[in-house]
Amino acid sequence: MKIPPYGTCTHFRMQEKRATRLGRYDGVEQVAALIGSALSPILFRAGGYSGSFIVGLVGNILAILYLVFFVEEPIQRSVHT
Repeated sequence: MKIPPYGTCTHFRMQEKRATRLGRYDGVEQVAALIGSALSPILFRAGGYSGSFIVGLVGNILAILYLVFFVEEPIQRSVHT
C-alpha cells in the first residue's frame, strides 16, 4: 500500500515540500500500525472473525469514498483534440 501515497507526493508541485509530505505519510503509517496492533485483540474478542472483517471492509469503503469525492487529481491532464 505504499505506492499510491508516494506516487501522489512525486506529483506535488512544490519540490521543497515533498520531503515533508513523505515524512507525514510515513509517520501516519507507523501510528496507524501501532493503533491497529493495539486494538485488534479487543476488536477480535468483541466481534470474532466476522466483526474484524466487517470493520476492515467498512474502513476500506470509507477510504475509497474519500478518495473519489475529496482528493483532487494533482496533475491536470490535457485533452488533445
